Amino acid sequence: MSKADEVAKWRATPECKNALKIIAPGPKRQRECEDDIARALRGVKCAAEIEWRTAAQYKKDLQKLAKRLRTDIELAAKAFPLEYQIRRGKDSRIWIEEELKRLLEETERAIKWTSQHVRKGSPRPSWERIVAVYNAYRLLRKYGKKPTRSREGIWHRLAKVLLRKEQADLFDLLKPREAYLRNFYYGA
Repeated sequence: MSKADEVAKWRATPECKNALKIIAPGPKRQRECEDDIARALRGVKCAAEIEWRTAAQYKKDLQKLAKRLRTDIELAAKAFPLEYQIRRGKDSRIWIEEELKRLLEETERAIKWTSQHVRKGSPRPSWERIVAVYNAYRLLRKYGKKPTRSREGIWHRLAKVLLRKEQADLFDLLKPREAYLRNFYYGA
C-alpha cells in the first residue's frame, strides 16, 4: 500500500472527521489538516503496536551486567600468565581491569539514573496515550488553536479522538507534558 493510499484510508475514518471538527481549520488548510490528522492517527496506532521495555526491566538487566563485570574484574586479576605480561612489557591485567572498572562505573550510573527517573508504584502510561496527547497538542498549535488543559478542553477532546477511545481519561497525561511542549513550541 502506498503512502497516499494509506493516508486516504485514515482520512476516511470517523475519527479523522471528528478531529477535523475539533480543529476546524480554514478552508484553504483543510486538506493539509486532514493529512496531518491521518498521520497522527497512524502514529498512535503504531505506538500501540510496539512493545516497550519498562524501566524495571532495564534496571534488572543493568544489575545483572554489573554483577557480571565485578566477576570479570576478579577474573582479569588471575587470568593472564606471568610470561604473557612480561612479553607485553606492561601488566596487561591492570589495563583490562581498569577498562572493566570503567564499564562497571558507567553501568552503576545507568542503574542510579534509571532508579531516579521512575516513579515507584505507578503504572506507566502507554506510548499510545502519550503519542495521542503529543499529536493533539501539535495539531492544535499548527492550526491556530490554543490547547487548553481541562477535562472538557479542546486538547483533551482531540487526544481522545486520536486515541480512538472516547471514554479514555487522558487528563493526567496533559499536565506533565505541557511544560515540555510549551518549551518546544515557544522556546521559553
